Amino acid sequence: MVRTMLKIIIGVLLILIMIPVIFIGYVSWKNPVHKEVEVIDITNNQPKKLSTDEEYTALIFNLGYGGLDKKQEFFMDGGTSSRGESETIVFENIQAMISFLNNEDPDFMLLQEVDIRSSRSYDINQYELLQNRFQSYASAFAYNYQAIWVPVPILNPMGYAKSGLVTLSKYTMHHGLRRELTGQESWPVILADLDRILLETRIPVDNSRDVVLINLHLSAYDEGGILRKKQVEDLLKLINEVYTQNEYVILGGDWNQLLSTVQLEDPDFLEKWPEWLVPIAESLGDTGYQWGVDETVMTVRDLGTPYIPGETFETVIDGFLVSPNIKIIEVIGHNLGFEHSDHNPVTLKFQLIDQ
Repeated sequence: MVRTMLKIIIGVLLILIMIPVIFIGYVSWKNPVHKEVEVIDITNNQPKKLSTDEEYTALIFNLGYGGLDKKQEFFMDGGTSSRGESETIVFENIQAMISFLNNEDPDFMLLQEVDIRSSRSYDINQYELLQNRFQSYASAFAYNYQAIWVPVPILNPMGYAKSGLVTLSKYTMHHGLRRELTGQESWPVILADLDRILLETRIPVDNSRDVVLINLHLSAYDEGGILRKKQVEDLLKLINEVYTQNEYVILGGDWNQLLSTVQLEDPDFLEKWPEWLVPIAESLGDTGYQWGVDETVMTVRDLGTPYIPGETFETVIDGFLVSPNIKIIEVIGHNLGFEHSDHNPVTLKFQLIDQ
């Protein structure tokens, strides 16, 4: 009897051990493998070129897959949720943000956390919704999240995820690249985490040069910002290389690093400083490039709890970095009260300098 019970216990333990082993093996086998640089198709391309005589606008917005509205919290920030509240609410959030984008009518949009098919957003194809609304824009999409299954949190797992970066342009995009950054999580964490990439597109100017438009979403939760430092090194190498080719360069998106020093004088801010926030690397400011940041409007909130104005931690991590041959006319942060996303959008007004 004792021997039989021992066999049963050992059998159960072996099964419990083998389940995660089989799961990790299966996910590793099915996990998409990308090249360091991949060509991205441009959809619905437009005929117009840019000019040095005109003023243009670029808008960045992390849509939070429509599932991180003001009532939501997120398990990675200390909350419990991993998905949008419901399919209806996710759809309403996406439609509201699309309406905002439509009213702003920017020349370029650099969007992050746009789902194509994910459990967390109830399989709503958000890229398709964007394409349907903005039919006068060329579009490019690059995956940065293709998880077979995210098993956390245990009681309410995030599930599968297909998501990425989207760049929309009223002007010709004759070149699209997905560039992997070297700062990535190690195996097996990478199987359930975002790939950190750049979506690079090139827009021709009538002086035979290009605007190199770089859509980015850097790491958020790496301890001490180690991965983000590696990603910044990649950015430095790329932007210096491109600028020496006499091109115009605009980087925009969710840096997941503190872009403003204004709050550093606030003791309350320093006391609430979360673990996921690290200062932006000073080396980026030493390049001669210009920061396009609105320090008066907070662009992200903490997701440990639903949003409580005046209490929830807020700061600035979304903005632009542009080459010296671009004139920044104005940077406008849009305070939407985190109504439909955990981020607020930012608009850059600029002009190309013919030199």
